[in-house]
Amino acid sequence: MKDLINQWCQQGVISAAQEKRMLADLQERQKQRAQLRQVAIIATIGALMLGTGVILFIAANWQAFSVILKMGVLFAFTLGALWLGYHLAFQRQTYPTLGRALLFLSALLIGADIFLLAQLYHVQAGAASLVLLWLVAILPLLYIVPEANIAWLVSILWYVWIFNAVFSGHGALPERFVPVLMLSSAILLFAIGSLHQASERLALVARIVRLAGLKIMLIALFLLSFEGFSVLHQSVVQEFSRFGAGVFIGFAILAFALLDIAYIRMRRETSALETAVGTALLIAAGLLLFFPSRGSIYMWVFNIMLFALLLLLLNIGLKREDMSLINMSMAWLFVYLFSHYVDMFWDMLPTSWFFMSAGLILVLGGGYMERKRRDIKGRIGAKGSGRRGGARG
Repeated sequence: MKDLINQWCQQGVISAAQEKRMLADLQERQKQRAQLRQVAIIATIGALMLGTGVILFIAANWQAFSVILKMGVLFAFTLGALWLGYHLAFQRQTYPTLGRALLFLSALLIGADIFLLAQLYHVQAGAASLVLLWLVAILPLLYIVPEANIAWLVSILWYVWIFNAVFSGHGALPERFVPVLMLSSAILLFAIGSLHQASERLALVARIVRLAGLKIMLIALFLLSFEGFSVLHQSVVQEFSRFGAGVFIGFAILAFALLDIAYIRMRRETSALETAVGTALLIAAGLLLFFPSRGSIYMWVFNIMLFALLLLLLNIGLKREDMSLINMSMAWLFVYLFSHYVDMFWDMLPTSWFFMSAGLILVLGGGYMERKRRDIKGRIGAKGSGRRGGARG
């Protein structure tokens, strides 16, 4: 931005006095944004420490406190954090950053309340049921106060619930089915986020939920790009009756339906593309589950899908001028290429040559990607500034 302002001054678009004023304003704005980020980080860490302190205080006095006192202390902290956070962030709006941190604290304490009640009254509920109850309890809070930290917490609880429900307890699936269930649940979470894109008030929540789904989707595809996860000897139906099949089919149907609804509501080209990509991934995962192969056909299918998805994300990021997507896709491209280099050449090269060549690839590749990322960011900034300048003209 500073280079653009200097360029405008040299071209006569702005005067030297205007250049000086704009550079001072830009420096002050950057300073304020850095200070706000620092305050947000400190407040969030403080909220986490306060919540941990409350829980540890009750745990340390477990025998001394009565049941009513335990519940009263925890509920008082929860309701107090909720009320004060909403009051500071949205009613008086005097300390919005602190208020948001307290709202995040109240979402954490709601979970502590649920687990404490289950323990006090000896409720025979598994961890999955309690996590699901926690997730359902904070969803209304997310709709009332669409905050980023709470959206991330909801996304994390979603996966914690799924893994506790599907991969533990009665009828649990083995570890080799983890990537396929991760993929289907990630597509479903992405579809849920897509459904909320039409709401301007929930736009931030929708983006965070979609990013959370996308990140787990990439991890699942990355695992499936290796033989250890993409070569199954028996189908999920043959090995585990209808349990795993039912979970996958349920996720797939819901994801497909929500992506279609999101496309109907948004009517955007990217929405149709998201539906097509999600459907293709679900079909590939379903074929792997129900019609496994002892060969490497599925490994190659998922390799192609992952590489194509990363290039697609990079292209969409460039079109939307979205640095989050650009950084994510470039980082994953680097991880993907390097990991498969290791997988391919680990047994083929002498140890010394392997590490020297791998180190050279990391150094040169990291430098190249950093330069490209900087160039892309600069072009995006130049285009944005050019449009603003044209609009003023």
